[in-house]
Amino acid sequence: MSTVTGHATHTLMQRPFFIFWFMSQISRALTLWDCDNTLTLALDVCTAFFKPIDYLNALWPCEEIRRKVVKLREQLKRACRSTGRAPPSPAPAGFGAVEYHR
Repeated sequence: MSTVTGHATHTLMQRPFFIFWFMSQISRALTLWDCDNTLTLALDVCTAFFKPIDYLNALWPCEEIRRKVVKLREQLKRACRSTGRAPPSPAPAGFGAVEYHR
């Protein structure tokens, strides 16, 4: 989280973040990169923002969010591949899996 906020001691517990905010930032960064492929910093931002997304989705799993995040991750993988950058880390096992108990 310190990569995102710039503060070494900052955690997600100190401020309520919504997963949608991180998802929209990734979407915007990918749009910027699509417009100008020299903006590789946008790909770094995307990679950094997947960490809090994975964390938040582990806390509050949602199938719809999982599907959208998988699409964003695939877009980022394609962008990274085209620039020769390392792809983002894969989603954690069971990412966004929703379990219903009866």
